Amino acid sequence: MLDDYYITGTAKTLVRNNMASLFTLFRPNEFINHQQLEDAVKLFIGKYGHVLSPFAMLYYFANYTTEYKNSYGQFDFVDVLRQCSKVFVPWWTARCGRSHQNQQHEEEKVIEETGFPALCSYLRREYVSKGLDIRTSAIYQWVDLTPDQIRFIESGQEVPF
Repeated sequence: MLDDYYITGTAKTLVRNNMASLFTLFRPNEFINHQQLEDAVKLFIGKYGHVLSPFAMLYYFANYTTEYKNSYGQFDFVDVLRQCSKVFVPWWTARCGRSHQNQQHEEEKVIEETGFPALCSYLRREYVSKGLDIRTSAIYQWVDLTPDQIRFIESGQEVPF
């Protein structure tokens, strides 16, 4: 999936560069074992490539040091994989789920606040709450409101639909 976002093979480069950077950050005086690095990259992409977007991966690597690293253990590639699985992926999917739910709620709210309910809330907010007569509104000139609707708007009752 990551290679769909990038040109083929660059997903490995993205993960490899970030893992190598983390290794040199925590073990600056040691030489990196390139075979271990390549194995960790393959495991990471194989395990999380279908779950995480490139942005999510970059977010994880950028925050690994401060939020996800097992502070009691020495840095190794297994910890990078383990913390992603145990901590980051559940948090990220929940966060994306909440974002999606919020977006759906906002869409539903927009749908609910159309027509007469939207007109009521606007006229109450801009005229009734300020003590102004709603008949001075430009909207009132364009919308044909009955005397019952005007009384309803001025009463402040909740719109039943």
